[in-house]
Amino acid sequence: MSKTKEKQIWELIDSPGVKVDRFSPDNDDAVRMMQNLASQDVIRTRIPREAKEPVDAIATVILDSVRINILKGVSVSLPVQIADTIEDAYYKTEKALAPQIRNPFSGQMVEARMDKKSDTEVAQL
Repeated sequence: MSKTKEKQIWELIDSPGVKVDRFSPDNDDAVRMMQNLASQDVIRTRIPREAKEPVDAIATVILDSVRINILKGVSVSLPVQIADTIEDAYYKTEKALAPQIRNPFSGQMVEARMDKKSDTEVAQL
């Protein structure tokens, strides 16, 4: 009988398209984070790849000194905490790219960036 190689702590969430960088087993924070991630439910998700990015482009998530590399453009299985972190980052990026402010005169929310304003809004300035 051949003995199956026991997974190292940094391999607990490795799967197709997901690879955790090696870290020292003496790093207590990283070990605790990996144990926490390995105990979570896993969901399928995909990080979109930009048109100009290479096929092997990756996104990186770092949690408590654990670096998780995720292949973009393919469906991957991730612990819920990592998927939530990615979703939150994309939401915050979208919000930062399209900021809105409250018009003090009308009380309505309007685009804050001049390049996003309509011709009518620019003409009113």
